[in-house]
Amino acid sequence: MMEAKYLRTLRILQNKLILKVFTLCVISFLVSSCSFLRNFPSSSSSRSTTVSYSKKSFSFVDQAGEFYLQNESGLQKNENRVVTRRQLLPESRDASKPLERSIVISNPGRLGDIRILRPYHSQYSVWFDGERYFTEMVLDTERQGLKINMRSPEPEWQGSRFEKFPDGNGVYCFYSQVIECAVATGFIDKAISVQDGRMAFHIIWEGYPYIQEQYPGIPKQVFTSATLDYDGLSNQGKHRFVLGFAGQSIFFHLDDDRTVDRIFWVAQGLSITPI
Repeated sequence: MMEAKYLRTLRILQNKLILKVFTLCVISFLVSSCSFLRNFPSSSSSRSTTVSYSKKSFSFVDQAGEFYLQNESGLQKNENRVVTRRQLLPESRDASKPLERSIVISNPGRLGDIRILRPYHSQYSVWFDGERYFTEMVLDTERQGLKINMRSPEPEWQGSRFEKFPDGNGVYCFYSQVIECAVATGFIDKAISVQDGRMAFHIIWEGYPYIQEQYPGIPKQVFTSATLDYDGLSNQGKHRFVLGFAGQSIFFHLDDDRTVDRIFWVAQGLSITPI
């Protein structure tokens, strides 16, 4: 039933020529870093690159049980940074007993003619059996990568390391900011306007290496090659996008302001729905 609900819907192709040009330009840009705006107006009226502020509460359900998720995300104009804070609590919502906490910070920038979010800093904590496991990532501009610091009760998850950005198109997005990252490029608005499109990039797992222990199938590495595809409208009339990586699919449903309304990761039995 759930799988049938999220099968790809029939795309409405109202303007085949524009759609074909857009799709080819997106693919070309994301492979070679050329501008996919060459064939389209660059004014804000035609494509939004503004990350909306949102503060929402969700019911978070996975194979471990049911929990309470708080998510706050948006552009801090005084510092010109996009900041996302997440906190996962027991179903009782007892803030003194967090299960996960994270903050990720990205800086708006440009890649040629395209606006992007550049990963800057992240901190992630998770509690297993009452013990805290912590990881921090900090941008190292000189070496073009991330400095990673880990603290945990486990010897193998201690100390510091460096991970260089992998070769690609230059678009790297924290997992907690995938949608904000795609909004910043203008991809979300353009894909919705033509009802099709794909964006290629690399996910940064800010919860590495602990998120890989919680969800089987995530590659045991900091960076993972991924795509984000427009997938039509949900039964609730929300615009649906599919994050694809390593044979896994995560469905994001977006509100009209391009913020996340709900998330479904069927393979992991995970759902995030509004309260």
